[in-house]
Amino acid sequence: MSNWLSRPLVVLLMLVGGVGLTPLSAGADPGVTITVAPQAALLDPTLVRVSVEITCAPMQVAFNMGNAQLEQAVSKTQIAHGSGFEQSQIVCDGAFHPNSYLMWADSGGPPFKQGDATVNISAYLCDSTFICQSGSSGIQVIRLKK
Repeated sequence: MSNWLSRPLVVLLMLVGGVGLTPLSAGADPGVTITVAPQAALLDPTLVRVSVEITCAPMQVAFNMGNAQLEQAVSKTQIAHGSGFEQSQIVCDGAFHPNSYLMWADSGGPPFKQGDATVNISAYLCDSTFICQSGSSGIQVIRLKK
């Protein structure tokens, strides 16, 4: 192959290869950020309210397919488990909004008590056309108090 033809071909291949290697998330929205308060309200042994702040890219939220899990070692041999959902509709407008999650203890296990616990809250928010964004608090250690 002649030199005058090989250089443009190499440049073209580099450009095509560079586009192919560009991450798909380069233009994606920032997703959902969930910040959990360090202390939660132990409303009774079966119910905990966890306060959060949530921010997400602007969209009209039609539904949330996320979840919320709470676990606490209540003795050397028992762990209380619970799950729940947000108390208020999640607002996505790019600003932080307070919300809270109610977590019920599983009826087949021990109740919650005052002390440390772990929580993980996730949100998978979609609009009516199924354009979605998601995020998670990650596992956080919080303190349950009456």
